[in-house]
Amino acid sequence: MITARRAIGPSAAATAMPAVFLACGDLLVAVDAGRVVHLLLADEVPAEPPGSAARAWRVATPQGVLPGWDLADLLGVACEPATWLVLVDDRDAPFALRAGRSLCVRPRPTVVALPAGVRGSAGVVGMFVAPGVPELAEYCSGVMLAVDTLVEPAARAQARAAIDAAARAT
Repeated sequence: MITARRAIGPSAAATAMPAVFLACGDLLVAVDAGRVVHLLLADEVPAEPPGSAARAWRVATPQGVLPGWDLADLLGVACEPATWLVLVDDRDAPFALRAGRSLCVRPRPTVVALPAGVRGSAGVVGMFVAPGVPELAEYCSGVMLAVDTLVEPAARAQARAAIDAAARAT
């Protein structure tokens, strides 16, 4: 028996709000554009990968040195890094996210909740049918991410504290 899944997220009027669409390997990902502060080319951004004890990258951005995470690692997919996004969480605390190609900014799609019993990766709040725009023609569907749940707030705070401590030590 097939049952309909409920739409989640903003009302129909709010779906006109923009989203940034990214390629992460074969996966199409959307992030609310209102949470994106900067979109930077990965090869132009000085970034230090996590060491053995650290879990976050140290990323030099226009916002200063920020903790950063790799979206492909968070989602468990293979992805050639092309972009660093500087995002802000619900407390306006900035952090960086390394992702694949930035494809376009378009109105946010209608997002459908994952079926009951199906757990998405961290930050995945639902799925959507790819909007019919040329930049997204190779994708039929994708996933919507919630910036606040991509990386646990405690992990973001711990990484930020480590970066601040390292800056004070130099």
